[in-house]
Amino acid sequence: MGIGLSGMISGLDTDSIVNAMVGGQTAKKTKVDNKITLNKWTTSAWSDLNKKIYSFYTDFASKLRLKSAYQTKTAESSDDTKIKATATSSAAVGQHTVKIKDVASSQYVTGAKLSGTYTQETRIAQLDAENPSGANLVGQTITFTTKAGTADEKKTTITVDQNTKIKDVIAAAKEAGLSASYDTNQKRFFFSSADSGTDNKFTITSTAVTSEYANAKSDVVNALDAGEVETLSDVDKDIYNNAVSTILSADKDDIAAAIEKFTDPGKSLSDEQALIYDAIINIRDLKVTGAGLTSPDNDAEIAAVESELLTKVETFKNSIDNRDQAGDLTKMGLGTGITGENIDEAGTGSLVVRKANDAQVIIDGATMTSSTNSITANGLTINLLNTSVNEATGEYDEVTVTVGKDTTSTYELVKNAVKEYNNLIEEMGKLYYADSARGYDPLTAEQKESMTDEEVEQWENKIKSSLLRRDSTLGGLMSAMRSALQSTYKDEEGNEYSLTTYGIVTGNYTERGKLHIYGNTDDPVYASNTDRLQAALNEDPDKVMNALSGIFTNLYTTLSDKCGKTSISSALTFYNDKQYAKDLDRYQKDLEKVNSRIDDLKDKYYKQFTAMEKALATLQSQSSSLAQMLGQTVTK
Repeated sequence: MGIGLSGMISGLDTDSIVNAMVGGQTAKKTKVDNKITLNKWTTSAWSDLNKKIYSFYTDFASKLRLKSAYQTKTAESSDDTKIKATATSSAAVGQHTVKIKDVASSQYVTGAKLSGTYTQETRIAQLDAENPSGANLVGQTITFTTKAGTADEKKTTITVDQNTKIKDVIAAAKEAGLSASYDTNQKRFFFSSADSGTDNKFTITSTAVTSEYANAKSDVVNALDAGEVETLSDVDKDIYNNAVSTILSADKDDIAAAIEKFTDPGKSLSDEQALIYDAIINIRDLKVTGAGLTSPDNDAEIAAVESELLTKVETFKNSIDNRDQAGDLTKMGLGTGITGENIDEAGTGSLVVRKANDAQVIIDGATMTSSTNSITANGLTINLLNTSVNEATGEYDEVTVTVGKDTTSTYELVKNAVKEYNNLIEEMGKLYYADSARGYDPLTAEQKESMTDEEVEQWENKIKSSLLRRDSTLGGLMSAMRSALQSTYKDEEGNEYSLTTYGIVTGNYTERGKLHIYGNTDDPVYASNTDRLQAALNEDPDKVMNALSGIFTNLYTTLSDKCGKTSISSALTFYNDKQYAKDLDRYQKDLEKVNSRIDDLKDKYYKQFTAMEKALATLQSQSSSLAQMLGQTVTK
């Protein structure tokens, strides 16, 4: 839009005049703005209502159409100190006998009490120094094995050195899947399996290096003594250390092949074996160089160096098979290790182990096991609390579980469904039969400026409350829901049943379809009536199940049809959300056109007024010049 000269010469209020000249288009803009606002408000109102309808559809209509929803059962135990029981709809009605031979348990380890005072930060080496019994832990490799002996077995190891702390051992146990801790006050290690059952058995074992292996390893590591190593350059030190590492980490057979090449130069080696051979050569050459034996005159001494080195490597190779021996975890309070079996050492503060157990029960004569204390069989879930062993006889007493039909739960289910339906139908009716907001349009920015916040809110709430008034989609949905619940169910014998049959009736017409249950103590108007629903459930619950599931199937089908995907509505949506979105898009495009039209007109008018102002300015200038000329002539 161009920039105009706003009445500088003419003295006119150009802006007011231009705004008045585009007033027709501005009115159109306001109408389009109102359409956009009402569209958004209506979509929001429908979205909120849609959530409530969909919730009823999934939580009640869907559930009540299923016969299983009415087939609830009760389960009562004759001894609640031994068994707690629940039953599903598939449980057989009657009495069931249960003998509890064993309950499931996790494996627990309570370590023996240690001598010193330690924390998570204490180094294991301190335990070695302050606990006199058992082998030192430093140098041992501790292995935590969970789910031992199963396909899911998991092992975590930690090799204890001078820097290993108690917290490091605990972390390794937890990595394996155990619950683990060290109690500073009790001075004990505690370990337990995460779950119960024999499949969750765990072991804690350790291995230590034999003196034979340790000595042979030390001989290889010290093939060059400390003084000789000290004289090496940094590069040669790296060569030496890498050579030693290569030998110590090698396979026994590969070492043997490398040694054999010294007596059989033509022997072919694999890549791994060649690396070992080169490592021995490197160590030999470094020792020869350090001893100053590089001259050919010293061949005998060089051969002696090589022979001594090969003897050390050979000895190391032979010790590999005898590297490990059983460890000892006594200094941790775990004896020679934990195998998963029960341990009860005599004396206070001693090691205690409780092995993992499976639950074992005999239900109606059939023996069953479980890794947990919850056993489900034939629709009956039994939670075990204790064994049923008779201390006097040593036999297992029977606990009786009685399964019966649960009419109370069915009654409450229907009662809650009626309550939720009434809440929903009341909400829908409130919106559909709302008072008219004729004469109320969305406020413009100028109108809001002249009103208080409270007045603006009241004005807009008046409009919002009437957005779905007489909405055809809402009205059709309400009518369809009422019709579905007024339908009947016919059994195989031709008998027809409706909600009214069971005392579920509509009230006064002013309630617009709300339902009431005769005898419902929460409904003061109908509480005194005979409770037909409860009476029918007590007499023949299966007949009630068939009838109500049939009627609520009609309601579910009706709602399913109403929320199906169409060209103007999305799936699982009870209103025409696609149509509202399409309308909004059209309104926004209309608004762009109107705004563009207003800008064009204003630009046009401002250009015209600018031209007028320029013409007036020119005229004024000419008049002034003429007057000046005339004045000069008169003077002469």
